[in-house]
Amino acid sequence: MTDPTRPPPPTIEPPHAVKEPEPSRPPPPTVAPPNVFTTRLPTMKMNASVAEDPKVSRRRFVRLGVGGALMLGIGGTFAYQTSGYEVSSETATRLHALSPKEFVIVSALAARILRRDADDLPLPEEVDAAFTIDGLVSQLDDANRRDLLRLLHALEHALPLSVGVPSRFTRASAEDQDAVLQAMSESSVGLLRGAFGALKSLCVMAYFSHPLSWGAIGYDGPWVNRPTGGWVAAARLTRSGGGTP
Repeated sequence: MTDPTRPPPPTIEPPHAVKEPEPSRPPPPTVAPPNVFTTRLPTMKMNASVAEDPKVSRRRFVRLGVGGALMLGIGGTFAYQTSGYEVSSETATRLHALSPKEFVIVSALAARILRRDADDLPLPEEVDAAFTIDGLVSQLDDANRRDLLRLLHALEHALPLSVGVPSRFTRASAEDQDAVLQAMSESSVGLLRGAFGALKSLCVMAYFSHPLSWGAIGYDGPWVNRPTGGWVAAARLTRSGGGTP
């Protein structure tokens, strides 16, 4: 029999499940902006065989020890040799980052890197490749631009001698120019392979930025502000002197 004077036993609530804190998520990886010294592009059909080293970053490009310092230092030394590189006044006024000498070097480089193997492909000068490269170089940061310009002078004066070509790159024959570039692309020195990759990337980006080259890859440009007949036809008409339709 229950004693009415005794208080009821205390109510014991079941223990609540303790929610463990969620583990903190790591921050998303930071994606670095594309760098002209590490950008890899598809090999063009009109190009020579390419051996690029994607691991050559800009920091490594300028800090590869004595060999790298020597090559860029030689390029910097020859930068002051400007005789024999005359361009028209119209060309000089269009340049933003390149000197007339550097423009002549880039023009000779593009002529070999972008040499065509079919008549329906536009020539580098038809797509203003050298002027476009000038624009791309003007968008580089100071360190990248300085290194690239030194590389151009090394290509002009020092690298031909390294493969037995007793001439400036711009004055060498097409076969000798190809030999210089082939030696860079196949070099056992990562600096030279990376340097060749940088020069090739600039040339390819410049070539395919022009509508005249798009027809070669079956592309007729964006639909935004599309001219009548398409971008390729408009570019051909403009190049022939017919104006923009």
